[in-house]
Amino acid sequence: MIPHTLILSAFFIAGFPVLGETQAVLDIEKLPPPGQTLVWSPLFQDSWDKMNAILGGPPEKIEPANALMSRLDQFQWKVADVMPKDGYATFAGPATPEFARATAAKIKKQFGVQMTPSRLPTDTGGYSIYGILVRDLSFEKAFFRSKKSPLKFKDSNGKNHKVEFFGTIGSYSDNYGQSVKVLDYKPQKQSFILQVSTDRKDETLIIFRPEIALSFEKAIQQVTAAVKAPLSGRYGSLTDGTLHKNDTVKIPYLSLDADTFFTSQLKGARFHPKKKQPWQIAMAYQITRFELFEKGARIRVETATGAEPFGTPSKPRKITYVPRNFSCDGPFFVFAWREKAPWPYFASWIDGKESLQPFGRK
Repeated sequence: MIPHTLILSAFFIAGFPVLGETQAVLDIEKLPPPGQTLVWSPLFQDSWDKMNAILGGPPEKIEPANALMSRLDQFQWKVADVMPKDGYATFAGPATPEFARATAAKIKKQFGVQMTPSRLPTDTGGYSIYGILVRDLSFEKAFFRSKKSPLKFKDSNGKNHKVEFFGTIGSYSDNYGQSVKVLDYKPQKQSFILQVSTDRKDETLIIFRPEIALSFEKAIQQVTAAVKAPLSGRYGSLTDGTLHKNDTVKIPYLSLDADTFFTSQLKGARFHPKKKQPWQIAMAYQITRFELFEKGARIRVETATGAEPFGTPSKPRKITYVPRNFSCDGPFFVFAWREKAPWPYFASWIDGKESLQPFGRK
């Protein structure tokens, strides 16, 4: 039997210029290759689930066996608990020009994004699934940009890069006690997890620098455990669960751009229970744009000014402040995460120079 064609398209958008060979991944169990920046979003999973729903449920068998497709078919989650409210949508229907035009119109109305209908593949007799995620997060309290000195970032291949960064240091860090939580801190292992509040009540940005490279799955598990049992020591101590005076935070500016096709990874005839003939994936891709800077993670780039931190330092207190160093000067994760959700809705592993901004570049 000749498999019917199924067109699956996952589109993740935020709108920034191409900077490097960052790749999106579907397999979150694998370790990232050394020096490779990766991104992942469960938006693709939502598109995959919509595909199975159209075909009457997951396939009863796949020939030849495909472990990646099987994992996607078996993934269990509640999309409404994970994806940001009013920030995403998935469209599924016949792979026709009419469906493509209608989908483009809906995206324009809901997100203000002009999607060219030709981006949505058409194939008579098949189905097309299109997902979009657009999010604009602003930190509850903006950080400061460093202009006098770079951050020396060392990737997993041992290469050093002088890069632009933002953060806070000294007495100014005391002003972030309400907006930055320290979930975990292991100075002897150069590992930490910070949770940064945003302007959206139930959404935070999480920065995780692990001791060693981890898979997305392992990193998510460790962050989840830290969220459930965060640091709760005395204020100003090594185990203080908030950012305090004399703490140092250094986070590189990021600009990620990844156009990744998954079609070759998703080969095999899919035998669905209510379909007489098997189906196959004709096209599957993900486009990712992400930027991180001192004011948050946003669709458009905003430039910060000032060579030195500005604002009024807090008044001295009779407290012993143990200085802590939260410097992302080596590979680290960035997650966009709804509070209490079991999975982030966006994840990135930063390694290598592609996503980093060289220091001094105008």
